[in-house]
Amino acid sequence: MVAGMWGLVFARGVSADLARRLLQTGVVPADEIYAALADAVALGVPFVQVLAKRGPITAELVERELGRMRVPFLKNVRPARELVQALPEGLCQRLLAVPVGYSESGEVEVASVDPFDRAVGAELSHQLGTNVAVMRAPLAEVLSALEDVARLQEQPSYPPIPLVKRSIPPSRPRVDTSPGVGREPDARLLHHGVDETGTSIIGLTRSKAPPPHPTEPELARLDSLESADELVQCVLDLSESLADSVLVLAQRGKAFELRGARPRDSAPEQLRLGGSTEENVVQRAARDGHYLGRLPDDSQHQDLALWSGAAEVYVAPILLGGRPVLALCLAGLHGTLDATRIADSVAGRAEAALERIVREKKRGG
Repeated sequence: MVAGMWGLVFARGVSADLARRLLQTGVVPADEIYAALADAVALGVPFVQVLAKRGPITAELVERELGRMRVPFLKNVRPARELVQALPEGLCQRLLAVPVGYSESGEVEVASVDPFDRAVGAELSHQLGTNVAVMRAPLAEVLSALEDVARLQEQPSYPPIPLVKRSIPPSRPRVDTSPGVGREPDARLLHHGVDETGTSIIGLTRSKAPPPHPTEPELARLDSLESADELVQCVLDLSESLADSVLVLAQRGKAFELRGARPRDSAPEQLRLGGSTEENVVQRAARDGHYLGRLPDDSQHQDLALWSGAAEVYVAPILLGGRPVLALCLAGLHGTLDATRIADSVAGRAEAALERIVREKKRGG
């Protein structure tokens, strides 16, 4: 059971170095580590964050062990606005890392709670298109900086348009055109155009609600499936609320081909990924735990790029024997942070189910 958990957790991008170091030194009880590993997989959050939240004593022990690592240290973390706004929303929170500026050599300096988490350097280097230098920072400092990151990513990267002061005030009070505020507005005024004062009405849109997280009974459907085909359909059913378009790819030779999509007609049946000697996004996701960002502009990704359009994609690998045999792909995410965490939960449960299906078939044969 422990060996299976290690394989599942490390495939999801958890830092193996930190977990192994903690087990070897014995500074944190093994049951605390295994419980945190399970929570990290189930919730799709960084292992070190889950472990630190198990109690102040555990948090202090983890911080002390991290402090023994011989890596550059940042006492204070201040996000760099231009770098943060160049990253997909939710990525810093997912990695528990914050870009803080440039070094004298031109590298992007990144503050991370766990500097040995390989996904931090790989993902941020890919997203920013440059080399990064990862430094250690206290968990409390990084969590505080992530609140600033969330605010920065909500703001536009261009200066706001200054308000224009009216030279003549309206002759009577303006009608409130905000839906749900004040008295019921005239329905005609909510269809844009102008209000009764002649002022243009700005159309309002409400942000989408976060996608619903599959309940335990829904995820448990994966535990009783008897074939890989049933597993693919179940993964699609559990994931279709996470993005505008969802598909599952399956390994075939040196490439990956379509096994199912939601909506059902959103992808061509002959969609194919890979076949080149160059690394594709599924292989990269298997190496780093996930892939989030734009697709590479090359021939092996052209079918997937036509499917996703201009949207960034998220790829969660489903491994068997340490190799990606299936991949859950999302385009047009409904909330990057929530959707990617849920996708990881679905992929992790599907991975365990696939191992069981293959094992049972071998026994039956």
